[in-house]
Amino acid sequence: MKLMGIGRRSVSVWVAVIGLCVAAGAGGASPYQDTLSDGQINIGSASVFTVLTSSSDWIRRSVVQGDIGIDEGKFTLSGGSDVFGDLVYHTGVVIKTSGGTVHGRTYSDDPLIDSALMDAQMLSDAAFAEPVTPRYATLTSVGLNHSSLTITGSANEKVVLKLTDFVLTNNSIFTLIGTATTSFIINVTETFSLGSNSHISLVNVLASNVLFNIRGFGSTVLLRGGSTMPGTLLALHRKVRIRGGSQVVGRVIANQVKITKYSSVLTPTTNQ
Repeated sequence: MKLMGIGRRSVSVWVAVIGLCVAAGAGGASPYQDTLSDGQINIGSASVFTVLTSSSDWIRRSVVQGDIGIDEGKFTLSGGSDVFGDLVYHTGVVIKTSGGTVHGRTYSDDPLIDSALMDAQMLSDAAFAEPVTPRYATLTSVGLNHSSLTITGSANEKVVLKLTDFVLTNNSIFTLIGTATTSFIINVTETFSLGSNSHISLVNVLASNVLFNIRGFGSTVLLRGGSTMPGTLLALHRKVRIRGGSQVVGRVIANQVKITKYSSVLTPTTNQ
């Protein structure tokens, strides 16, 4: 089975990866033995991207504020869409931007794409290995329908949830409360869906400190109907669909991303 984003890599890349692993083992701590770096989610070299995918992207009548990276397949910009950043692609990607504008540079950088996807995979694995925060051990699924749920964390605390499903619909609100040094890691193994004007809300928490780690080869990850979320949405083996005026303030890293119908993915500011 093809490993996301690196299935067609050359022998030299694999040798480099093995060498890094050996070096990390010999030298002690690897940066990916912890999912955080100074309290923020440790995305490694993937941090330069607002949207990063291992296969085709499609942006139609929508906006991305930040850099986009794509590993293979086709990148399509249509319907007057805008990318306020660079478009970085791996050799062989087909670029079609006649229906939109990339306001930064468009260029190939194979080592950067390779490194970013490998760092994203290591982050996903490390996040899933994190122990659940004891007070939330009995919370194994979130399903909100015109309702709300609040999760809290203290200063310098890493709050970890392990859920099967995360589904918000009909104006539901999922709130994370903490401080600028509180981090939240939410692992989801089955369905992730926000619909009908539902929202993930942060109170005194930075978007850069929040990770939704969607694991496995399951159903499409959906944000629709004007729904919003802050943080990093990491779905390495999933398709992500953001549509109907929905918005992510943070990052989207996935197998495939489709942003349509006046939706957006925006890089968070330092105080978001």
